[in-house]
Amino acid sequence: MDPDACRQLIARYVEAYNSFDLTALGALVTEDVRFENVVDGQLTAVTEGRDRFLALAAHSRGLFAARSQRVLALAFEGEVAVARVAFRGVLAHDMRDGPSAGTLVELEGQTLFGFRAGAISAIVDRS
Repeated sequence: MDPDACRQLIARYVEAYNSFDLTALGALVTEDVRFENVVDGQLTAVTEGRDRFLALAAHSRGLFAARSQRVLALAFEGEVAVARVAFRGVLAHDMRDGPSAGTLVELEGQTLFGFRAGAISAIVDRS
């Protein structure tokens, strides 16, 4: 895919993510999309397939009363887009042995996007 089309897909993905729109998220990814979340070098979540990706997104939607992700920079490495992202969210519930509801969570990280057939086929979140 050309970089402009990839940029547009990423912008629509971020918009859907920020608005908790699972239907829009599902329309942007391939049926066999692979998602990975990596925190401090440790793989904390992985899904294979649209249904499992959307189930994880639905679960994580419930963790935050509000959230937003912004793309700070975007570069292309071959067929992969590498986005530097800023995340900001307000916890909806107390975390066991962790922060309480209403706590503001802010972090920067990186999201790698893979593409196929006009859709996002892989997402790797690193923070």
